[in-house]
This record gives sequence, C-alpha cells and structure tokens, in this order.
Amino acid sequence: MENKRCMTERIKKIYDIVRNTPIRFSVEKASLFTEAYKKYDGEPDIIRTAKAQAYMLDHIPIYILPGDLIAGAPASKPMGIEADFWTKGVWLKEGIEALRGEEYDISDEDAEKMYELSDYWRTQIAEYKLYDLYDEEMWRWKKSGFLLPVNNTLEEAAGMGYACNGMAILPDHDSYQIDHAYIVHTGLEKKIQEAREELERMNSRKIKTQEDLDKVYVLRAMIIIDEAVIRWANRYADLAQKEAEACEDAKRRKELLEMSEACRNVPAKPAKNFREAFQFLYFVFLMQSRQTTTPLGRLDQVLYPFYKKDVAEGILDDELVLEYMQCYRLKIMQMKNTSGGQSRLKWSGQARWNGVTLGGVDKDGNDASNELTILFIEAAYRCRTPHHTLHLRVHEKTPMKVLMKALELVKTGIGMPSFNSDACYIRFLTDKGVPIEKARDYMVVGCVEATVPEGFGHVYSMMVMTLAYDCFMHNGYSPVLGRQVGPETGDVRKMKTFDEYFRKAMEQCRYFIERMAEDNQLRYLTYRNVLQDAFPVSVFSDGAKVGKGGWFREMPYKIGPTFNIGIGTVNIGNSMAVVKRLVYEEKVITMDELMAAIDANWEGEENQRIRDLCLSVPKYGNDCKEVDDMVASVYNGFIDICESIDSYRGTKYNASGLSITAHDPGGALTGATPDGRYCSETLADGCISPAQGTDTVGPTAVINSAIRLPQYRLQACLHNMKLHPSSLKTEEDMKKLAMLIRTYMLSGGKQIQFNVVDQATLIDAKEHPQDHRDLIVRVAGYSTYFVSLSPNVQQEVIDRTSY
Repeated sequence: MENKRCMTERIKKIYDIVRNTPIRFSVEKASLFTEAYKKYDGEPDIIRTAKAQAYMLDHIPIYILPGDLIAGAPASKPMGIEADFWTKGVWLKEGIEALRGEEYDISDEDAEKMYELSDYWRTQIAEYKLYDLYDEEMWRWKKSGFLLPVNNTLEEAAGMGYACNGMAILPDHDSYQIDHAYIVHTGLEKKIQEAREELERMNSRKIKTQEDLDKVYVLRAMIIIDEAVIRWANRYADLAQKEAEACEDAKRRKELLEMSEACRNVPAKPAKNFREAFQFLYFVFLMQSRQTTTPLGRLDQVLYPFYKKDVAEGILDDELVLEYMQCYRLKIMQMKNTSGGQSRLKWSGQARWNGVTLGGVDKDGNDASNELTILFIEAAYRCRTPHHTLHLRVHEKTPMKVLMKALELVKTGIGMPSFNSDACYIRFLTDKGVPIEKARDYMVVGCVEATVPEGFGHVYSMMVMTLAYDCFMHNGYSPVLGRQVGPETGDVRKMKTFDEYFRKAMEQCRYFIERMAEDNQLRYLTYRNVLQDAFPVSVFSDGAKVGKGGWFREMPYKIGPTFNIGIGTVNIGNSMAVVKRLVYEEKVITMDELMAAIDANWEGEENQRIRDLCLSVPKYGNDCKEVDDMVASVYNGFIDICESIDSYRGTKYNASGLSITAHDPGGALTGATPDGRYCSETLADGCISPAQGTDTVGPTAVINSAIRLPQYRLQACLHNMKLHPSSLKTEEDMKKLAMLIRTYMLSGGKQIQFNVVDQATLIDAKEHPQDHRDLIVRVAGYSTYFVSLSPNVQQEVIDRTSY
C-alpha cells in the first residue's frame, strides 16, 4: 500500500472534472417537479408530492462521469447545482445577479426560468404562510438577526432562495435518519410489498377516521415513490449498458456492465456484494439528501459484512475498495449548495457536513473498528478533498493503530477526521431515553450532532447569544441595530449583586430562545401539510406499519429537536467573569464606567485603560477554574432554558453548541463586550474553543478548561484546535497527541478537531489565493478550500492560536 499512496489515473481524471468544472446552476429538477406538481393539483398533498417527484426522477437528465465506479448524479448536469423554490423562499433578481458575480454559472435562459418558477412558488410554499402568522413582537425578534441573518423584509425572512443537490424534496426543518444497515439488507421491493399488504389490510370497510384515510394516502405515496426510485436506478442500468456497448476498452466495458447489473438489482433488492452495497447506499443518499447535513452513516460497519464475504471469495481486494471509496469522496464533492441574500455568510466556503462515522463500539460495548475503518482514512489520505468528512468515534479501547492512522491524515492538514467521544455521546443519548444498545450505534449528523438509525435530531438555527447578551446590557436595546429588540430586564447600573446580574441576563436570553420556540411551532404547523416527502419514512423498518409521514409520526427516540446556543457563549462567559471580578468583587471599576467604555467601543484614553483591565482578567482556555466555571454556568443556564421549553414534537428542547461560520456575522451584530472585544469583531469559534488568541498557556490548559464545561448535556459541541506542522514531525509527537485526544475523550470532552498549518501559509494564501487553490482547512464541523472562505472567516482562522 505504501507505494500506491496517491490517486490512480481513474481518480485523477474524476478529480480534475470535479475541481475544474464551473458550478452551473440548473432548473431541471425544479422545472420537472413543478410541471407535475401543477398537474396533480387537488390530490392529497403526500400523493401529489410523490407523483411530482416520481415524474422528476423519470425525466431528469442522467450521466455517468468517465471512469466512475458508482452510478448516480446529484444534479442534471456535471458539477451542476439545482435551484430550489419551495424550502427557503424564492429567488429574487438581486440574489441571482449576486451569485453570477461569484463562482456560479447561470445562463440568461435559466435566470428567466428561475423568475418564472419564483412567481409560482411564492403563492405555494409554507414559508410565506408562516410569516403571515407573525405578530409585531415576533417580527421584531425575527428582524433582529438573532436567528441569522438580519431580516428587514418578508423576502429576506423567507430566505431569498436556495439551491442544493440531491433528488429529495423534504424541507429541512426536521431530519429523519434511516437505518443504513437495515435497508441495504432489505431492498425497496420488500418495502413496497409491506405497504401493499398494509393497504389490503386497511380495506374500505376499515377506514373509519381521518387518521385511517391519511394512512391510506401515505401508503399509496410510499409505493409511488419507491417504485419511481427503482425505475430511476434502472435508467442508470440502461445508460451503463449503452455506454458499455459503445466502449472499446475491455476493462472499462466490464466495469460498466457490472455497474449496469448492480443498478438492476439495487435498490430494488438487497445488496449481494460490496459493489452493490456501495451503489445502494449512494442511491438512497441522493433520495434522502437535498440539504447539507445528511449523514452517510457508519459505513465501516454497514459495508463490513459485504467486504469480508467478497475478500474471502477472492472477488475484492483493498486497492479496489480504495478506488470505490475515493470515487465516493468525489461523488460527495459534487454536492453543492448556496442561498440568496446574506444567509450564505453563515456557511462560508461551500460548507457541507455529509460525513462517514468510523470506529466506536458495537452494541455490546466492544471495539468495532475493522479493516474498513483504516481504509476509509487511507482513501482520504490519497484523495485529499474537503468532502466527505470523517468522524472517528473514540473510546477507551480504540486501538492505537487506528488513532495513529487518523493522525497521519490529520497531519496532511485537511482537518479530518474529527474525534468524537463515545462516552460523552452515548451518555447524552441514554439520558434522553435511548436504549444503550441503540445509543452505541450512534452516527454523526451535520457538524458533530448525535443521532441514531431511525431517529431524528438535527440542530436548528444559528442563534446569536451575544446579541441577546448585548441587549441585556442595554435593557433590551440593541446598540448595533439601533432599536429595542428584547424586553426591559433592568438597568445593569442598578443591579446590586452579581447574582441579580446573572439572573437578569438569563431572563433576557430566555426571551430570545422562547421566541425561537414559537417560530418552530408555527413552522411545524405550516410546513407539515405542504410537500410531504414519503421516501425517508418509507424505508423505516416500521414505515408501512405506522403509515404516517415524517411530520406526523412519533419518532422512536426523543433525541431532538435541538437549539444551537453556542454562538458567542464563550465570549459571554469571559465577559461575565470580568464583570464579576472588576465590578462586583474588586470594585476597581463601576458599571457606569464599564458601560461608558463599551458604548464608546473602547475609544479614548480612559476607556482604553478600562479595556486593559478587562483584558487582564483570565480568559477561558487557560486552565483557570474561576473563568472556566463561569463559562460552564452560562452554558448550564442556556441548557436549562432549552430543556424547560416544550417542543412541537411533544418533548423538551435539547441544546447544542455549534457555530459553522456564524461567529463572523454574529459578531457583526454584537456591540463591544466586557471581555475586551471590539464592536462587530468576530466571536469565539466552534463554541468550545477559546476566543481567538486568548489561550496563552498551551494545549493541555485548553483541554483542562474544556472538560469543566457541561459537554455531556449538549447534543453536540465543536472544539477547534490549530497545530503548527512542526508539532507532529515524529511518531512520538503523534503518540503524544493520540494520548491527549484519548484523555480528553475519557475525561468529559465530546469532540475535537485539528488544523495543521503554519500561520505564514495562511497569510500568504489570503494575499495570493491563486497560489494556494488546493489548501484545505477545518473551519467548524467541515473542511473546505481556504481560498473559498469569506475574507473575515479567513482572518478568523488565521487568528486562532497555533500550538
């Protein structure tokens, strides 16, 4: 293997197509779906949607890239991106023209079609119906930007357009995770049969209630869409066979015929071998994904029985496996997404979070890593792309060879895998009532959230907690926005004790979070009757038996929904530590003086003196228990608020700590803060990471600070750490880092990930992007090309402390 650790000629050719083809907007999917959706007007929504989606699958253009081993395309043209009109608002002219000024190729003809489709969907989609229910208070909250971005108009609130690849229709407010191991051994024909049998049992004499009638419609929709998926796979079988007949290269002809045979069998029937299993899972992924967070599952576990069988029979070797894995990486690299307006600032750099979860324990608690765990890491080493990402589950028995293999990949600088603690994730899940055997089978969804097969639990929203804190400091008024946003919780100058100050701050933050819950409730009620996607729940093991769409069925495990309360929370904790020490304990400054200084953005000699005092107070990340405990108290306060609010799913909300790149626009909405931060300056990244440049003692101190936070109470939390390449020169260096990771994972840490790059390279890449086109960095729960990030996020990555 050591002599072949680079891309094969096949992979190089596909890589060149993926990297060098312009991103081309397409309206094929939307046009076909809309054409049929209009035709079936008047039918029950779930049947209407299934028929329109089936029509789209029957007619959307398909293709196979030269040399590809896996059939299926995420868009109607190579490196295309499919415009969406029914999820996050409709496309406006300024949004389309803005994209044309970036990296997207939009023809005049497609732009005109986008305007036409926008006119139709503006009257159909639930997003506009949602805002029709908003009262004045909810609009004041929505316009604040607490849920990024700032929304000054209805069109901005609706999202101003979205584009994302995949064949799914499902709006992304809820996410339903399938059981990959179950469906790959079952096949869609079995699911169709189960739906037909349930329909036969529910004959006309047994339809007594609206619920019974709705179940009939759901079952019919399941059959419609599953049959369409089989036809769609057979279209690829026909195409592969046609290309094989015209192919003069014997090796490629054989590959195409094998591809054709696989597409004839899966996903209609259970996969028979490794090749068919990979093909099956990719088809299902495309049908499940029209968003950026769909997980790829525990593929080293799901594929392992097929791998062992094929290796034993002599029809598979590791080099072929690695080619399939690299093809799969390049498949996910073809997934593109963007949005109109300012929303894309929250996920700068073509952010995606489609990840493969590796390692961890099995249902009995034993180490589950295997040969495929190593091979997935090796495939990423050979084919160094930002996507798909890798997540390595770590526990006390994780073999050192697996950790060292992972760190070998980390050392390349592509920012993966992330390291995830089995102890912390499984504890969170079992605390929510998930059986231990099921909790041990968790996979990572989105950035680093935990979910289990046939569960759901996706983190909603980028909630800027520092905006709420800034409003608290000004009695509900936002200095940046120049208007009253939150309630009047009192003049901080008149608060007698720190306990009163802390309690009032939580009161202001609760107001913002409760408005988020109200938004979610209204969103759930307005969305669930429009564009119901039958496919995800059709492949649940109990899909036909339950016979309900995803919005209406009770999910087996109460993992979500979840609010993201991590944007700026470290800054708030640091600020509160400053206020407690300088104002209430040592009394070296008054609250009047502090407020005057932050309102002046620290300008002036006296205000700069006060800022110096604020900066001198220890900050989170330096193993200072006093400030670490304060950050923990803020997190616990926010988690308590979330867990006290009833969700639209009949559960309480969970809490999570993520930022993606929202700490940049979130910081822009926040005035100067008592931790010494300037107005509009970027907030701390990752949500468990120290604020940029404030951790000065070393990595062990950062780890000690992080484990004082209540990470086990969070569904997910991001911890970024930047290492200089010189820190991983030797095998001994890597072993030390492996032990640090294991210690952190077993001591309360939930997740950690690394950038390995020197400061000079990043600075030069920002100044001379043409010389660093392939430089990959870890941003949040994803890696991306550094040069594709916005300038502010580039600078934020540069400013992170390097060890």
